This record gives sequence, structure tokens and C-alpha cells, in this order.
Amino acid sequence: MQGPLAAGLAVKMNVSFETDQEGDFHDVVEIQAEGHDQKFQLFLHALRPAPDVQFEPLVNFRFVPIKTTKHEEIEFKNEGRMTGHVELDVDTQKGGGLEVEPRSFSIEPEEVRRVRVSLTATEPDLITRLLHVNVIGQEKTRTIEVTGTSVEQHLSIVFEEGGGQKSSLNFGTLYMGERR
Repeated sequence: MQGPLAAGLAVKMNVSFETDQEGDFHDVVEIQAEGHDQKFQLFLHALRPAPDVQFEPLVNFRFVPIKTTKHEEIEFKNEGRMTGHVELDVDTQKGGGLEVEPRSFSIEPEEVRRVRVSLTATEPDLITRLLHVNVIGQEKTRTIEVTGTSVEQHLSIVFEEGGGQKSSLNFGTLYMGERR
């Protein structure tokens, strides 16, 4: 619509960008009311198609018995319009006992990909590890926090006199500080 619009009426506007080049484009539509010097600016942005890889930012292994390896899966989904190339990197300063398979992969639009994460516990402790997620072509590196509690696990069966049985189960004991 061109020309003035009466007060209280609405108008719908469809704006389309057409280009023969791939890229990010920005423009502005200026709207001015009669009798007002100030213009309202409606900013328009058209961004090139890109991957949009989504995932849960936390993996909780809960209790991990020491001297064992526990496995979990992280689900990645590409909600964008282009193929995403993902690289996973374990934080080397805090990454002991954490393994990821595969470390890099491609993911098509609308595809779901599962990655296996393994955590090995060596001593009773509270575990926090970082897994860096880098999608090639995106500027920002995101992280997944991997947490758990490594525990010492005991199971013992004691036979009392007279042939009776007594069993005791001590599961999930976390020793902090001195062991008794």
C-alpha cells in the first residue's frame, strides 16, 4: 500500500528478500506517522542457511563404582537447514577418565545422532568434566557438563554359627577425607 493510512486501521506487509548470492542481509523499513518527526524503524534480517545443532548441556552419570566404566548417550539434533560438522573435545585439564565416541561427525538437517560417552572412576570423588562442542562455521563453542559421583562399593555375605545367614550390603559409600 502506498500513501497515507487512516488512524485506527491496520495494514499487513509482506517483505521478501531475493538475491543471487549467499550471505547475511540486513535492511530497515521506516514508518512515520503524520505530524510526528520521529520515525519507527523495523529492522529486517535474512541470514544464510546454517546448521542449528541442539543437545542437552548436562550428562549426569549419578553413581559410578570405582574401577569401573559407565556409559551414557548424548543425543544431537540438527534443527537447521544445512549439514552440520561437529567436533567434540574433552577438556584436558579436567578430562581424566572421560572418553567420547565418535569425536567428530556430520549431521544432516532434521537428523538425530547419538554419541557414546564413557566415564571411568578411579577413586571416590565428586566428578565434573567438560566436553566442548564445536560446530564448524559457528563462532561460539558450547560445552556439555559431565557430572557424577564415584563411590566405593562393597558386598559381603557372613555366615554365623549354626548355619544361619546374614548379609550386609554397603552400596554407594563416598569417603570424603579420612577412611575409617
